Amino acid sequence: MLEVYQEWIQNLNSKKYAIRFGEQITKYEKIFSTCKNVYKNFLSLYTGNEEVETQKTIEIQLLDVEFNLEEFNSVLDSINKVYYELGNIMYPNIGGMQYEQLKIIKIESGSIWSMLFGNENILQAIAKFLNKTIDFVFNKFTIEGKLSRQQEIHNAIKDSLEMTETLKEMGYDVDESKEEIQKAFLCSTKNLVNIASKSAKIKVNDEVHELNDTLKFKYLEENKKLLLTDGKDTDNESKE
Repeated sequence: MLEVYQEWIQNLNSKKYAIRFGEQITKYEKIFSTCKNVYKNFLSLYTGNEEVETQKTIEIQLLDVEFNLEEFNSVLDSINKVYYELGNIMYPNIGGMQYEQLKIIKIESGSIWSMLFGNENILQAIAKFLNKTIDFVFNKFTIEGKLSRQQEIHNAIKDSLEMTETLKEMGYDVDESKEEIQKAFLCSTKNLVNIASKSAKIKVNDEVHELNDTLKFKYLEENKKLLLTDGKDTDNESKE
């Protein structure tokens, strides 16, 4: 960028160099913004407390994939959003600040992270729903050899997860007729799918999900295509 800047300084009246310098500023502005978001999320979720209760942790590993900063931040943000949405459903009268906030215990090479600390019941619900989501997406891809458009898969998974029934079995009174509950379920589903789409081998606690070797590359490529083509669908869902 310094070289481009120097070229522009030496050619201040040149439209070509001005445009080139502007493109460099935009490029590095995006990189800085991504780094800032990653740092912000990491700082808010990090805990130096190594003496945590095992039952208040969840292990999530996205394996055999290299992640850039933007993808790393995307998965980190999705976990946090699911935790927040389920927490508000399970503890509607006390608010998110009254139970343990989600914290990172450690990050390991070869995965997004290995262990998170938080409210025991919320983490149990996340593990149940994430395992079901991964099973659904992987099985559907194995059978059909392709992925459905985002809006279709979100609706199908939302129905298959049976969130209301699962939370009621866990002892929580959930009124699915309320609009805010439905919005929370939809938001959770979208973020669970985002996590499941990032790797063809995922470990949630002791449960490992893995596609056949012949399908792994195709699965990741299909997800990249859907991210590019279904952006408008995602925007429309968020407005509903």
